[in-house]
Amino acid sequence: MLKFIFVSYTLLLISCSSQQLVLDSTPSGADVYAQSEEKVGQTPLTLTDSVLEKVTSGDKVHIRLLKEGFSTSELVTELNGLDKYNIKLKPLDATHFQKNVLNYYQDNYNEMIRDVLMIQGLLVSRQRNQAEKTIESFIKRYPNVAAGYVMKANLALLKGKKSEARSLLIRAKNIDPDDPVVKRLLGGGSRQPTGSVK
Repeated sequence: MLKFIFVSYTLLLISCSSQQLVLDSTPSGADVYAQSEEKVGQTPLTLTDSVLEKVTSGDKVHIRLLKEGFSTSELVTELNGLDKYNIKLKPLDATHFQKNVLNYYQDNYNEMIRDVLMIQGLLVSRQRNQAEKTIESFIKRYPNVAAGYVMKANLALLKGKKSEARSLLIRAKNIDPDDPVVKRLLGGGSRQPTGSVK
């Protein structure tokens, strides 16, 4: 019986010490981090013993791979003795931003564009009171969007309040110095409209 326990214990020790995680990435050279944010190496990397313990929580390995110019990748897996992984890193390029960033914000952009178009429609149809309320609401929701201040400046011009319009346009210019409407209305554009506040 004692011999069986000793053999079982020895086999257990051998199996525990034979756990390996071979990790690579495409491209290689990615920094490998444990859940604790501790850097444990760089790909290609073979994790064993104490380093493997650093990335293991319970019965699972948790690893993050970081490489400049690439999206962060994560690996969560159970160990099965000798595990090999090659993680394909995704570049941070226009495709990444189109698929991930723009799609995430797409609903907000659509809502903002609808609001701008609705305000423009109210201004064109001379529904100034409703336009003013809608512009105020727009500015509260999007305080860092120059278009809100430009629309409010247009409304001020329609009311003959050039000084107020100029202040609003300067605020818009501070948000977006390249806004062509702001430049034109402040007199920096190629043509001077009748509503210019220069």
